[in-house]
Amino acid sequence: MILVGSPEVPRIRSQSLGAYLLLKLHKRGLKTEKLYIHTSVKSDDGCASLLQAIDSSDLVVLAFPDYTANPPSSVIAALELIAEHRGALRNPKKQRLVAVTDGSCPQKRRHDTVLAICRRFASETGLEWAGGLALGEGPLIRRRIFENAGRMVRNVKKALDLTANALAEDRPVPEEAANLMAKPMTPAWMYVWLAGRSLRAQAKEFGAQHKLYDRPQPKPTKRARMNPMVVLPKPVTPAALTELLIVKSLALARIASEAARTSALPQIPNSSSNKAKLQLDNQLQAGSKNFPLL
Repeated sequence: MILVGSPEVPRIRSQSLGAYLLLKLHKRGLKTEKLYIHTSVKSDDGCASLLQAIDSSDLVVLAFPDYTANPPSSVIAALELIAEHRGALRNPKKQRLVAVTDGSCPQKRRHDTVLAICRRFASETGLEWAGGLALGEGPLIRRRIFENAGRMVRNVKKALDLTANALAEDRPVPEEAANLMAKPMTPAWMYVWLAGRSLRAQAKEFGAQHKLYDRPQPKPTKRARMNPMVVLPKPVTPAALTELLIVKSLALARIASEAARTSALPQIPNSSSNKAKLQLDNQLQAGSKNFPLL
């Protein structure tokens, strides 16, 4: 069975990837079933149906979006529910777990954390980890039919085809399939341009296209950029003020210690002593500029 973990409406990335893999498994003669996690975990009856469907399955495919190296909250709730349920069983059924995740970051290493979470979950609950697939540049197939996306998703389709064949033969996800899924669908410059265009389009839907560059605090001054310790943040807290005073006191104490050590040295009437004195004066002036008194 395939568990779709996206909280969004159908015809989105996780739904498209899961449906395509489900179709390929069905063609290989496997009995398939699909459930939406975000609707199942909202009620006791839905949770009971979810656990019953999982107990009757030999293979569980978890398809969900990657939210900054974390599954959605509904997926986390489902994983906790499954772990508690399997922990209460005396002889839990031998089952395999596969994760298919998608995110907006094109780098493969950015999705290693969320796959590691699924692998650890399988280990803790007695499930057999059969591998995972991570798709970057997921927003490129947003709101379009995956089967009709053209050459842009050819590597994704190949990866899912290889995965379906392997799972049908009780084999783990091939490494070739994981590498194909991780390949970029477009060049980096094109993805950045398309992502920016998509962001502006989404902002326009909510009337916020003119607020993309807003910030909670005013733009820092030139003095703050050169020496950020001088300008206190607004609003300033007592802890931040105390820390700033301690830093300035230590700096002034260091300058005073250098001055005392230099004055205690024997005076040698040559040009080098004049250079040392001049250098010390410059240090004192620089220190007073960097750490002005409040």
